[in-house]
Amino acid sequence: MKSSFSFNLLHLLDQCVSPSSLHSLQSFHAHLLSIPHLSSLPSVQLKLIRAFASCGDVLKARSIFDSVSNKNIVFFNVMIRGYVTHGLHEEAMGMFCRLGRHGFKPDCYTYPCVLKSCSESKDLFVGLQIHSHVKRLGFDMNLFVCNTLIKMYHECGVLEDALKVFDEMPKRDLVSWNVMISGISNNGFKNRAIEMFKEMVLSGKPKPDSATMASVLPAMTKALDRDIRFVRQVFDEMPKRELICWNAMIAIYSNNEMAKEAIELFLKMERETELEPDAVTLASVLPSCGALSAFELGKRIHKIIKTKKMHPNIILENSLLNMYSNCGSLKDARKVFDEMLERDIVSWTSIISAYGLHGHGHEALKLFDEMLESNLKPDSIAFVSVLSACSHSGLLNEGKSLFNSMVNKYKIIPKHEHYSCMVDLLGRAGCIKEAYDFIKNMPIAPNERAWGSLLNSCRVYSNLDVGLIVADNLFKLVPKHTGYYVLLSNIYAKAHKWHEVSLIRTIMSNKGIKKMPGVVMLN
Repeated sequence: MKSSFSFNLLHLLDQCVSPSSLHSLQSFHAHLLSIPHLSSLPSVQLKLIRAFASCGDVLKARSIFDSVSNKNIVFFNVMIRGYVTHGLHEEAMGMFCRLGRHGFKPDCYTYPCVLKSCSESKDLFVGLQIHSHVKRLGFDMNLFVCNTLIKMYHECGVLEDALKVFDEMPKRDLVSWNVMISGISNNGFKNRAIEMFKEMVLSGKPKPDSATMASVLPAMTKALDRDIRFVRQVFDEMPKRELICWNAMIAIYSNNEMAKEAIELFLKMERETELEPDAVTLASVLPSCGALSAFELGKRIHKIIKTKKMHPNIILENSLLNMYSNCGSLKDARKVFDEMLERDIVSWTSIISAYGLHGHGHEALKLFDEMLESNLKPDSIAFVSVLSACSHSGLLNEGKSLFNSMVNKYKIIPKHEHYSCMVDLLGRAGCIKEAYDFIKNMPIAPNERAWGSLLNSCRVYSNLDVGLIVADNLFKLVPKHTGYYVLLSNIYAKAHKWHEVSLIRTIMSNKGIKKMPGVVMLN
């Protein structure tokens, strides 16, 4: 009977793997202490160290570790892993150093733990020393060790060293490729990541899995059509597609403004699989609902979020807010915003932008002030939203004041988006000459959007003189853009200069530029 109780107690110890189990673990430990012959066994002490570390009580795990008289390398590995799991990197390295003083040599389980510590703390100096140890002891051929070395170098931003380890590996598994693709991708080398993804797929070994799809995802923003088609082919040929695969493919479409394809894939997942969408799925497809004004689908997704009780989730809520705004339902967007328990800069920027786009500039300014009162510091994008709101509502003085505040108080260096907003603001208010002077004095070269906005204002206010100068600059930037020829033609028409109107049409015809017919999108 006692033996059965002891066995059950040890089995229960193995179930203690999270902080929620700590109270139970403490109770089990108290029972064990009443059975000295059992609690003093090295195997039981090891279980206790692992359990307390897993449940978050690292101090207790260390206390038990220190009480063990006959330690071996496994005790050190478990203790190091416990420290790393809880972000105690100095303690992990201290334990690693102590290992040698006790006469033990690190093994193939020790090095991945300490290399993970270097990855998470981005300590390249220590990582390089450990790599030297690895080579000296002959572990540089160990698959598990090499994979963590690659990860460490990527996390520390040393791509070439990661590639060197990868290239010198005598054998690679799926993890090796996934870590390599993910590292290159997350360090901003998009083309290189995509090429490595293709290399892996075309080699036929190993076969890509869900983690591979997730690894290549960061590299697939603003991707080439052929690369998107290649990844979709890989997705279609996967024998087993887990939710992560669907999420990655939907996100690739959304991130590349392929809203129709993103929605079709989401509906295909619903129709052909038994997979339940999670928060990532829904946050990925909601922007596409907004882009296509797919209001009914957006509302249905909102209902799924409520039914599954996914709130609070700031990423989902921000996505819902933007979806409703883009679908034209300011009321629903505001309701989502008001019900949020927590708001970040994205939440505030989104609702300010929503009011601005719907012509409610004063309400947008009021929300901007409320954001400042909530002790959130506005960023570059927040100022684009509020300046755009001022522009759409003709709030000239407020817009000028905000631009000056952005530069002088918040020390934000204006980008093209801010300058374009100011040009639009001045132009819509009829301050054509001031807008043109503003463009001339910009410290960066004006882009198409700034010139295009001013040309439209010249059309509205029939300013032919400035309009001609602006059009000349636009034709140098985008010589075959139909819209700007049409705008200039309209400016001439308003001035009753029919010969010039005819001349522009002739120029368009000679250059093969055709006026595009209007289209209507129906949901």
